[in-house]
Amino acid sequence: MTHHTNAEALSSLFLETERLIGSRDTCFLAMNSLKESIDSFKGTQNELHHEIRTLTKAVTEMSPRIALLIVMMFTILDQYETDRVQCTSLSQEKELLFACIDAVVEKRKKSVEKLLRYSEEIVSDGDTILLHDLSHTVFDILVHAQKQHKKFDVFIAAQEEKQTNIIVQFLHEHHIEFTVIPEFLLAHVMDSITKVLLGAVTINSNKQIISDAGSEAIVSQMQHFGKPVYVPITTDKFSLWQAAEKHHTLKAVHGKTCDGIRYDKLTFSHDRYSVMQVTKFITNKGCLSAEELSAMYDTYYTKNSAWREKVGV
Repeated sequence: MTHHTNAEALSSLFLETERLIGSRDTCFLAMNSLKESIDSFKGTQNELHHEIRTLTKAVTEMSPRIALLIVMMFTILDQYETDRVQCTSLSQEKELLFACIDAVVEKRKKSVEKLLRYSEEIVSDGDTILLHDLSHTVFDILVHAQKQHKKFDVFIAAQEEKQTNIIVQFLHEHHIEFTVIPEFLLAHVMDSITKVLLGAVTINSNKQIISDAGSEAIVSQMQHFGKPVYVPITTDKFSLWQAAEKHHTLKAVHGKTCDGIRYDKLTFSHDRYSVMQVTKFITNKGCLSAEELSAMYDTYYTKNSAWREKVGV
């Protein structure tokens, strides 16, 4: 833990990690790293408090923001600042922080467990499910269905090689039958696809789902062919602040050459599409229609006005 946390450096680190292991597991990894940093911290109680506040502030300044990480960090900070008055030593303060982190992680895991129970009504025997993005929540749903002895096949709409390879490795390790097809050739297997499972980084105040690049095109194509799209997301992944009109994403411009011709190639870290394009959301509160999810988001947004002011988002 450094004394001058750099939000830009954090953004780069978390963006790459999130793209490789998903937002949920990125947050779990961050919690483990935070515990290791606290454990090795040398300084006073007040200096530790300052470092936690500085780190939490930096998390809100990342671009793009990770809503789940912000919620987890501020929940930890709130409980920590409430209880630290009882600490008389650095070791006690560290133990308090460990307890706060463990409580947040446990609450998060319970939300996922509830989501998995509700997913049971979505995956059926005989399904051929299309996957596209890297989502460990989607992975968990498939494993949960497998444990219930449901028989299903999977198509992987291939995207960037790293992400596709991670999906391939996961399905292979869990003995789930799959076939890989380029994401631009899905029309050729459309008759076989029964439903689509797509992960989500967050849902913003514009009622847009932030997800892996290429998701919007997949969803639009599925709509055209009348294929149901299901998105699992827990309520602690909602972005409960006013979203910017521009893409909730990072843009990169890469200089390229082809036969001596130089051109710029744009790449984006994430995609976004409307919640109204989703058939059902699988949440820790149940399986919800787009309209029900939208209403739930409004409720959460309204009741968290004080939280937004405190967080500064």
